[in-house]
Amino acid sequence: MKKNFFIYQDHLDILRALAVLLVFLFHINKEIFSFGYVGVDVFFVISGYVITQSLIQKKYISKEISFLEFYTKRILRLFPSLLVMIILFFTLYLILVNYGDMQLQLNFKSSLYSLLGISNFYFFSNIGSFDYFNINNYSAPLIHTWSLGVEEQFYFIYPLFVISIFYVINKNKSSFKLLFIILSSMQLLSFYIFANSFNISHFYLPFSRAWELLTGCLLFLSTNIYTRQFIGKKIIFYSLIFFSLLFLYFVFLNNEFNEKYLILLSIFLTIFYILFYKKFLKIFYQNNLLLHVGKASYSIYLWHMPVIFFSNLYLKSYFFYAASIFFTIIFSYSSYTFVEPLRYNKFLKEKINLFLKIVPFIFIIFLFLIVSNKDFKFRNFLYNTAVSINKNFLFININRGVKKNRLTTKWELSVDKCKNNHEIFYRTKYLNCIKNEDSKELFYLMGDSYAEHFINVLAANDEIKNLYFARLENQNFSSTMNASTTKYVKNNYNKIQKEFDGKKTIIISISYPKNLDYRKLEDFVVSLEAENIIFISPHLVKPYDDKCKDSDSNFQICYSNKDEKNIANFKSKINLIKDSNQNIDIYDFTNFFCNLNICSNYLKKIDLYVFIDNFSHITKEFAEFISPDFKIFLKSIKSYN
Repeated sequence: MKKNFFIYQDHLDILRALAVLLVFLFHINKEIFSFGYVGVDVFFVISGYVITQSLIQKKYISKEISFLEFYTKRILRLFPSLLVMIILFFTLYLILVNYGDMQLQLNFKSSLYSLLGISNFYFFSNIGSFDYFNINNYSAPLIHTWSLGVEEQFYFIYPLFVISIFYVINKNKSSFKLLFIILSSMQLLSFYIFANSFNISHFYLPFSRAWELLTGCLLFLSTNIYTRQFIGKKIIFYSLIFFSLLFLYFVFLNNEFNEKYLILLSIFLTIFYILFYKKFLKIFYQNNLLLHVGKASYSIYLWHMPVIFFSNLYLKSYFFYAASIFFTIIFSYSSYTFVEPLRYNKFLKEKINLFLKIVPFIFIIFLFLIVSNKDFKFRNFLYNTAVSINKNFLFININRGVKKNRLTTKWELSVDKCKNNHEIFYRTKYLNCIKNEDSKELFYLMGDSYAEHFINVLAANDEIKNLYFARLENQNFSSTMNASTTKYVKNNYNKIQKEFDGKKTIIISISYPKNLDYRKLEDFVVSLEAENIIFISPHLVKPYDDKCKDSDSNFQICYSNKDEKNIANFKSKINLIKDSNQNIDIYDFTNFFCNLNICSNYLKKIDLYVFIDNFSHITKEFAEFISPDFKIFLKSIKSYN
């Protein structure tokens, strides 16, 4: 009888328990437990370790690995609990939450993309609404599924790679050596991406997270008695040396402390624990309570964020924390007890096996339908589905504020017309909103969501013949951040503007950061060649009571204070830039809804709502209302005429 080299290791469940507790604490209070996000990174290492153990164990026992069997097990492990959570969450969301079209759309898409295993790409593509470290009031209940997306993408690719090596090279010694060397090379490349400021090194993307999963893979291969005999001590040693050198490179080239250092520390502590867990006190590797928490960690991870979201809507202070903990335990235990065991169900295994066999044909048919119908746009389809849900299920919502809230959330409908050719996740790509071949004038709008809501102002203006929009993040002009994507915006603009012989007008509208670096902004503006550059002035207002802080029925009729000091400071700084660049102007529309320093969201005389949310994005109706004024403003500019 062969010796078993693949014994189940309880200490990994203890590690899972610590990881999920860290994540829960981070999500429930980011200020106190700001370090808790590293729990996700611990999960990544464990996942890489366990998935490699599962693959190699199968290879060891049956001499071959079945694609179908592996993916069936993964689906049964992850999907039933995820599906139940999504269905129950979305049902409760429709019943309890005071949502509008925009909020419903975000959560509808979050739900769908979570089920498809690509929510991390969706959150990345809408980073303005889903900044992981800056989400206020627990407003993104499915934000935590980004890590599941990363893992599922790894689970899809990694087995294909491992099986391919075993298929090409039949000898165990050669195949394990090659596997270890290639995985080490991929780990080093991924870590290099993670350590530097590439576009693909973003928090949500798998390219900068693969090294953590691969660390777990390599950790198993180099410590398991069965696998390390084939790899050899020298290869393992050299791999460790190369990674150490790259780590030192990262440490010495990064002058400021950031979250990446904490991630690195958590990875090293995870490796240390897995290697030397028996050196710890028994409470850290033989604790029954932590062992049970670790076994239920997947269900806890799934449920904790939706529970926190709903608890925050109705409870405050200690009641919020108590409810979040209590209901997370209830839902997680129920999921762990009644849903997770479905992975052992033979009937489901057979059905998923059959489904996986026909998936390629379904995918081909779906692609054919999309290609054959040029008018079909997946993004528009999702948006219209969300709006349809809102319309048809409005009657089941017990919150009376929903109907009013819907009136203030219609700014994206016209914007969507400008995005129907923008079906990819590449955020810096330009796109065409309005095009008139008879005109040689160009309007080029740059900015974040503040620019997107301004599209409706321009779209309602018959003076605008050719309009292009490019995503320009406000972080580019922050004094505390070095990230810059302005070069993509400039390159796209330079490419487009060559097609137009007439006047070129650039409009910049962003949610200006508090720590706005005007020197960066000036350098960017000076590099642009255009007859007119128009800045949309900040319309920031400060809620002066609790009624204005939440997007509920009270918000629709609340009043607020104009941030006059910030607006005045902005105008003075832009005027300084104008001294060296005469073609700069500022458009300020705050006078339409502010009387002196008191601002209103509801204009009673014309029965019009100004904002869709907490004095941030303007409604489609208000945008169309101020469009004639912007037309007059354009004609008043000397360089425009």
